[in-house]
Order: sequence, then structure tokens, then C-alpha cells
Amino acid sequence: MNAILNYEYCVLSSTVIDYVPVTPNITGEYENKLELKTSNINFAVGLKYRLFGSHLSLGAKLLLSYIFQHDYTVTETILGPAELPPFNTYPPSYSREVINGSIPDIVRFRTAPLLEIGYDISIMKGNYIEPSISFIPPTGSYFKTSKTPVNTFSFGVKWYMNFLKD
Repeated sequence: MNAILNYEYCVLSSTVIDYVPVTPNITGEYENKLELKTSNINFAVGLKYRLFGSHLSLGAKLLLSYIFQHDYTVTETILGPAELPPFNTYPPSYSREVINGSIPDIVRFRTAPLLEIGYDISIMKGNYIEPSISFIPPTGSYFKTSKTPVNTFSFGVKWYMNFLKD
């Protein structure tokens, strides 16, 4: 049995390129970028089983998570052509922030099962790293106003340290 307490900072970004006719002869190319930033404190308790006597392991945990940062930003950038004037900002710029804020109606506390597969690599006595792939099945929505379940698939590297003297 093991327990993990960790801090998680996540940035998700999505970019869309739009082509907008400005005049009959000029089509503007615009980049719209959505950036989501979240910070969580996670606590997980569960079991880890080594497969075939090797360093490869499977794990199942119960995850308790608290989201304390949940911000978003939308930016727009003029990519071309050169004939397009900059945005009417001060000072004039070819990039501007359209909107930003906190994600409304987010579920701050989340409980979910967590499944993972990892490989232990010893780096020194009492210390090892574990590259792992984790999956959280669709157990609920991230938003209070939505019933759409969300699943999470992630890759990470953990560093384990033994604080007890042998």
C-alpha cells in the first residue's frame, strides 16, 4: 500500500487559425489561442503490484483532488498579410488579449479512481524515478453545470525518496 501527496500545475493550450476576408482583395490570417491553467493538490492512496518480478508495475489508487487555480486566457494574433494594420491597442500591436478570467462553476473537490502503469529506475540508494502513464476513468464532470463526464490520460515522471535510515 502506498500514499502520494503532490502538487500539479497544468497548462492546456489550443490554437485555431482563421482566414477572414478584410477587403475583396485581402484575406487576413488570425491565430486565436485558448490557454487554460490549473493547479491542484492531490492525495492518492492505493496499491502497486510489480509484474513478473520486474520493475514494471500496475497500480490502482483512490485520488482526492482540490483545484485552487483555474484560469483561462484567449489571445488573438494577426499573422498576415503585411497590409493589415495592427490592433487598435495602446501601443498598437499585432497581438492582443481578448478575454481572461477564472473558469466559472468548476468542481473544486474531485474524487476518482486512478489506474497507472510505471517502471521503477533506481538512481541511488533509497531514491528512484518512475516514468508512468495514468488514467482516470470518466467518473464525473469538472463543471457544476454540466453532466458530461471527463476522463484524464496523462504521462509523468515521479521521484521517490526514502527518508528513513536503513
